[in-house]
Amino acid sequence: MRGDLTKRIHNSQQRSEIRSFCSMTLEKINTHKDVYQAIAPETYSKEEFEGKVVIVTGSGSGIGKATALAFSQLGAKVAFTDLTIESAQSAADEARSFGNKTIAVSGNVTKLKDTERLVAETTQKLGPVDCVVFAAGYGMFDKFEISRSDDWWGLVETNLKGPTDLTRLVLPDMIKRNTGTLIYIASRVSLKV
Repeated sequence: MRGDLTKRIHNSQQRSEIRSFCSMTLEKINTHKDVYQAIAPETYSKEEFEGKVVIVTGSGSGIGKATALAFSQLGAKVAFTDLTIESAQSAADEARSFGNKTIAVSGNVTKLKDTERLVAETTQKLGPVDCVVFAAGYGMFDKFEISRSDDWWGLVETNLKGPTDLTRLVLPDMIKRNTGTLIYIASRVSLKV
């Protein structure tokens, strides 16, 4: 199967990256830089991010956590948020070693009250929001014809409604201050392997 994927990818750099990724063993993967090289902090200038306030949804684990840790390492004040306070707090505690302020907020991106509380706590404890990374989300791997309605609409609420609601909450202040960045993470699940 890996050979078929390599044949379909024409860009030699992409082929090289995929071969490299596929050959990694779990023992070799020890930091976010090994899996998510594009967000490795050494790629960016600390001056760009120092003191900025960043919210990363879904930052209790996975790419959300790796992204939040990278921002924190670059000097940003980061709001870690996840469904459970335990996972958000654990990630925020890990980021404290970088020496800048972090907070942990639990919440569900599909619940407007939770996102309102997230923005209010972040603004109150860290300052005006400069950047939001929308990393909370999930995919459905069933074929559409056998998928369940609840699963489908849960996916739409998490991956579309949640980011839309949070954008509505932070955008007015960003426009007023004439600054702000919104980063929406999308999956490449559509690539057949």
